[in-house]
Amino acid sequence: MAALGRAIYKKPGLVSEQSLTGFIRHPRRPDLRSYWLFRQYLMETSQIAGSFYGEAGRKRLMETLPARMLDPVDAYDRISERRADPAEVESATKPVLRIAR
Repeated sequence: MAALGRAIYKKPGLVSEQSLTGFIRHPRRPDLRSYWLFRQYLMETSQIAGSFYGEAGRKRLMETLPARMLDPVDAYDRISERRADPAEVESATKPVLRIAR
C-alpha cells in the first residue's frame, strides 16, 4: 500500500516507503505486525461503549470518553508497546464471519 499524502494509515511498516516508481514496479507487502497494530488502534479508538440515544448509554459514554480524550499517551504509541501474540497477528489477516444471535 502506498500513501501519497497525509493519511491516518500512513504508519511505518504499513505503507510503502519506496519511491512511486519502485512501488509500482516491485511493491512490497505490508508487515503483518504493523497491520495488526493499526487494526488494534482502529478497534480501540473508534469503538466506544455507550449510546447517544438513552440516558444509561450517555452515562456509560461519559464515563469513558473524557479519559480517552485527555490521555497524554497517544493511543497508537500505547498499543505499539504491547507484545502481540504471533497467532493473533496471523489471525488478524484472515476474514472472520460472526453471526449475532
